Amino acid sequence: MNSPHDTSIPQTVAPWLGACLGKAESLAGVGANWDSYGAAPIERQSIEHAKQLLMELARNAAIEAPAITATPSGNVGLCWDDGQRSLDVEVHPDGVLRFAYVDEQAPQRDHDGETRDGRRLSKLLADG
Repeated sequence: MNSPHDTSIPQTVAPWLGACLGKAESLAGVGANWDSYGAAPIERQSIEHAKQLLMELARNAAIEAPAITATPSGNVGLCWDDGQRSLDVEVHPDGVLRFAYVDEQAPQRDHDGETRDGRRLSKLLADG
């Protein structure tokens, strides 16, 4: 990945990248208690790390656009679900990516974990 503050769009990317970067940036306006259950405001560093991850993943044409959400803990959530496989990622302000992967066709491949390496997530999304 580039530096955490480099948000220039790479030259060859998936067409969804611009909209997803905008959606991630819009989470900066989400304040405390946005869910009426005491949720934390979204951390700026979580947004920046999410944008970097999106730029990295957009270089792989096999990867579709994720759903982008706020999490109650103040982080950015990214979700890919094609009906057969799903990957949920929570992007933490320190750059840790906590994830859960489910494959309906091959449940033995289901797992969760954490990483700082977007390539690991890219491989799950592209190859399963």
